[in-house]
Amino acid sequence: MTLTGQEVAKHNSRESCWVIVHGKAYDVTEFLPGGPKIILKYAGKDATEEFEPIHPPDTLDKYLDKSKHLGDVDMGTVEKEEKAESSEEKERQGRGTKCYEEDGMGILFQRCR
Repeated sequence: MTLTGQEVAKHNSRESCWVIVHGKAYDVTEFLPGGPKIILKYAGKDATEEFEPIHPPDTLDKYLDKSKHLGDVDMGTVEKEEKAESSEEKERQGRGTKCYEEDGMGILFQRCR
């Protein structure tokens, strides 16, 4: 069964929280490891961009019960939203990763730590 973006969008609360990651819908109502605030921000929406940089690819398969894997989503029906990055989000993304360029015998490297 393929879900629509409109169906997923109905589940945007603490009582029923679904998210889309890589074109698949997941019921994360009872799975809020990072706390409810961040997940609820993306409830009923495509959370792929926010999920990818901070989670290993197998996170949902490993930690979320298979019964909570709801199925594929027709991504053509998912509403795209313009993202204005908040100062809080910029700060969160900047923590822990500092990059700088280093010239190594004519080769330019980018190092992050």
